[in-house]
Amino acid sequence: MGVSTSRYLRNPTITWDSFVGCGPCQNILQRDWETLGPRLAGKLHIYVGDMDNYYLNSAVELTEAFLESTSDPPYGGEVDYGDGDEHCWNGDHTRGNGFSRLRYIQMFAPRIVERIEESAPPGAVERFGRGAW
Repeated sequence: MGVSTSRYLRNPTITWDSFVGCGPCQNILQRDWETLGPRLAGKLHIYVGDMDNYYLNSAVELTEAFLESTSDPPYGGEVDYGDGDEHCWNGDHTRGNGFSRLRYIQMFAPRIVERIEESAPPGAVERFGRGAW
């Protein structure tokens, strides 16, 4: 194992605090929103089951509260909770978690293309045509 991970393996508390949940993400977002906000506005989409096996929904609720409070710029994204869904819920309210996991491309490819088209440099979509990337 690399040197960079060895300190985390010696101290599981560091691993838990550093890598699990949105807690560290929320702290970084709050601390650095002035510089991160303009880069992340409209790009944050968080999905969590409200019965997450690792209780990550609690951390997401705290992160959502911070994101909703942002104004310069507003985060402009989405936080969505799956009612009764567990870990790895992906935002599909129409199917159970086991089936919705098979639909990532169906669900997200159109949204990714839309985002690319919205944020592409002027004339890029006309020049290269839709779907050229």
